[in-house]
Amino acid sequence: MELDRALAQIAEIHHHLDRTECYRGYRSATMAVTAAVAVGGAFAQPHLVPEGDAFRYVALWIALAALNILLVAGEIAWDWVALLSAREQRLTWRVVSQFLPSLAGGALVAWAFLQVPGGVALLPGSWALLFSLGVFASRPYLPRGVGFVGLYYLVAGAGLLALAPTGLTAHPWAMGTCFAIGQAYLATVLWRAPERPD
Repeated sequence: MELDRALAQIAEIHHHLDRTECYRGYRSATMAVTAAVAVGGAFAQPHLVPEGDAFRYVALWIALAALNILLVAGEIAWDWVALLSAREQRLTWRVVSQFLPSLAGGALVAWAFLQVPGGVALLPGSWALLFSLGVFASRPYLPRGVGFVGLYYLVAGAGLLALAPTGLTAHPWAMGTCFAIGQAYLATVLWRAPERPD
């Protein structure tokens, strides 16, 4: 019984240590690349997606999101194998697991909106809102300014949802601008504040 209590206390100590350490697996350069991918998607959409083709619209933006996820995941995986201690690996898993539900929610929302006529107009705003939730969930382990990035995505998502009835959210720059600004902002925060102050 004493051993179980001691192990629980050690786990609690590890949890508190992890919360005081700043996660450095997200890099500013990689986030800047994800912003550039969003801009590229805005330029590519008129050439790849016929107007009104909801399936191709969703396929394009999911493919770009998958590319960004692969870029970030590749960097995290490299760190995991080559650089990280056991404690840093625990912190990495904690931060990544905080963000994963918002990504899964984004995929499910995309599938659901494809089933509803005109539902895709709600997708840019919904994705921005879900992304903000992922940012807020990870915020305790990231530099201070990350909370403002989450707030940006929250406000941008609400604005895009308000514009959905006008049809403007299908415009390539609705999704492209929202995520390009957000990811560039995140890159700036990570570049300027590599460690969370005590």
